[in-house]
Amino acid sequence: GQVLPATSVPLNLGAILDSGRRLQGQVAISQAEEPISQVAIEPADVRGNPEALERILEADMIVIGPGSLFSSVLPNLLISDIRDAVAAATGVRVYVCNVATQPGETGNFTAAAHLEALFNHLGEGMFDYALLNRNQAARRPPEWLGQPVKVDERRLETLSLMVIEEDIVDLGNAHRHDSAKLAAALMRLHQEERSERVRQRRVRRPTASAV
Repeated sequence: GQVLPATSVPLNLGAILDSGRRLQGQVAISQAEEPISQVAIEPADVRGNPEALERILEADMIVIGPGSLFSSVLPNLLISDIRDAVAAATGVRVYVCNVATQPGETGNFTAAAHLEALFNHLGEGMFDYALLNRNQAARRPPEWLGQPVKVDERRLETLSLMVIEEDIVDLGNAHRHDSAKLAAALMRLHQEERSERVRQRRVRRPTASAV
């Protein structure tokens, strides 16, 4: 694979908390002690990397996440060129939701709350699918303060994208994806999308499998 920067311009990240207090910098935002209302980048009019934009527009599948919602995922999408390229892309666009909450940043966030934060910053229509973890039985490290991200089905049904629930967690560590499971889930989706061109707004439940 090839790693391309979203922009060649150094960015500053700022956040406004629900209380109105402001934070500056990725580290401070990741350790916020209050709910985050909004994040923004400076300079706001930075241009995206032309090569990255080209790759986005050519891609068969665009995968956003997993990662820290406010201090990692959103800052890249707040670059207007990147956001516009993802919105215009013909490839299937998938948001991979975190399997666990992140204390200080998404402490009590459900799956729907992650998506609503994205929509509040970017508008709806940016993603075709959200890929969520359905396995809540992974081992939780004793020192871990996060919690498995809950799949709140009723709120998810109101959102304008298709939600897919899969077992994509590392069974030995509940705050990490299993990279093999995640890759397999994405490949299945890619194959289904190519063959069926599904664009329905519904929640797909996994079929029962023999034990």
